[in-house]
Amino acid sequence: MRNSAPDLYPVDDLKRTHRVTLLIWGAMAASLFVYALVAELVGAARASLPAPSLGVLRWVFVGLAVAQFAVVGLVARRLLEGRAALPAGPLRPAQRLQGAAILRFAMCEAVGLYGLVLFFLGGSRRDLYAFVVVALIALAVHVPRRERWEEWARAEARRT
Repeated sequence: MRNSAPDLYPVDDLKRTHRVTLLIWGAMAASLFVYALVAELVGAARASLPAPSLGVLRWVFVGLAVAQFAVVGLVARRLLEGRAALPAGPLRPAQRLQGAAILRFAMCEAVGLYGLVLFFLGGSRRDLYAFVVVALIALAVHVPRRERWEEWARAEARRT
């Protein structure tokens, strides 16, 4: 990609930030496999809540996951548009892309954590793996693609 506005969107900055973001994405995806490994190693050596309590908590976590996925796009969009209130002041475009991406990753990984918490409280591998699989699918949807970053940067350069 040729840099049409070098002062606003340096290509090297975008590439470097994308590479770092991709590493963060990989680490967060790998952590979901670590959750499963920890659960398998811990096995049956944990406390259990009564089934009714766990059922309510399970539905609370499902509701939280749905709410997160519904809201994260809006929050990420505000960050990309530069409308999010940040104490550090305005961010470079590559930083806005990275911040929005990491926000999405964190929301995806949180779903896996819900499964791990349910496993530790109730011992259900089914809960753990259901939440981890949903989190992995969501992370796969949000893998940072450099082409999309470059498209956004070009569109943002035209807009400003």
